[in-house]
Amino acid sequence: MNKLLWIFCFLIMLAACAATNKREENVSERTLLVFYEAENGKNNVLGAARRKNAQIIYDYRYINAVALTIAPGANMEKMIRFFSKTPGVLSVQRDRLMQLGQTN
Repeated sequence: MNKLLWIFCFLIMLAACAATNKREENVSERTLLVFYEAENGKNNVLGAARRKNAQIIYDYRYINAVALTIAPGANMEKMIRFFSKTPGVLSVQRDRLMQLGQTN
């Protein structure tokens, strides 16, 4: 029974790794999700977005985050590093594109 449990856990982890790799292919080319500290992070993020000509496309109501579209021609990796170094920012990630109700 114990061996069966270990095999089952291994298969779940293997499937999760395969699913993660597939999802990485479906990231937005110009949209970032920026999570920030509750106290003063939002003002810092909004100021940084103005300086980099990034457009705020969504301001999340129940979590401390905004979705930003970076300027055309801007380097995504440089923008991720820039926003990551902004005071009060907790994390920056590319927006993932998900398809719901897809059948094969």
